[in-house]
Amino acid sequence: MRAEGCEAQTLRAVAGMPFLDRTEIVAVTGWSKAAVHEAVDRLDSGGFCAAVPHATALFPSSTQRFHLTAAGLGRLTEQEETSLDDLVRDRPVSAEWRRNLMGRLDSLAAIYRLAAAVSGVAYPISFRWYRASTLDAAIELPGGRTVGIVRQGLTADRTGFSNRMWRLRQGPLPGAVLVMMADDVRLRHVRRTLAGAPVPFYLALEREAVAASPDDPVWSPPAVSASVELRSVLDRIEKGSLLPEEDEPRMVSLPADLSVEGPGWKVPD
Repeated sequence: MRAEGCEAQTLRAVAGMPFLDRTEIVAVTGWSKAAVHEAVDRLDSGGFCAAVPHATALFPSSTQRFHLTAAGLGRLTEQEETSLDDLVRDRPVSAEWRRNLMGRLDSLAAIYRLAAAVSGVAYPISFRWYRASTLDAAIELPGGRTVGIVRQGLTADRTGFSNRMWRLRQGPLPGAVLVMMADDVRLRHVRRTLAGAPVPFYLALEREAVAASPDDPVWSPPAVSASVELRSVLDRIEKGSLLPEEDEPRMVSLPADLSVEGPGWKVPD
């Protein structure tokens, strides 16, 4: 495949999933590691994307997470033959979205790692972030199947999270929901909350979910102690499920380009 094609697909991937790292770009685009590294380097040196460093307890080695610059957004509008206003409204690339995603980089890293594993089973995927839904994110799979993603962090209140899970059952639901939990205590608590849910829910400890291959049995239904593989979970999803819809933002603004050395550089720990 031509490197130019990889660059174009990388632009689209980073616009739809801001702050992907190189490994995740490889997974969601389907290009080779060499092609993606070359494309990212060319986009970075050309000023079309920039990176923020990030590490967590789950991923202690620092990685570079890429977002599009103003020049990158301009290049994507030409590539997509759309307006900048439509691009900023249709993709999570506005200043508001950038602040939202940078405020939850640890959650983003775990969810992107799971999305990369999903892409390894059911390629290609279409990823969607949520701002205020009970879902954190959702993935559309080939053939009209959908899966939702929920992640509970260490600081999340147990009662509040249980209420969130209950509200999730009241609206449109994807074909299945993957729930990543911070520890065993929270996982056991949520099992009781999800008993009798109208669609399949699968629970896993976050540290196991992000490290597992699609064939590692780390996901378990609320009422069953036995665990199954991600591949099996995705194979069981039925077609025709719905995803929650959020209102289009009333106001969006173009983000200023970030600079590691510049003033106002505030990346969460």
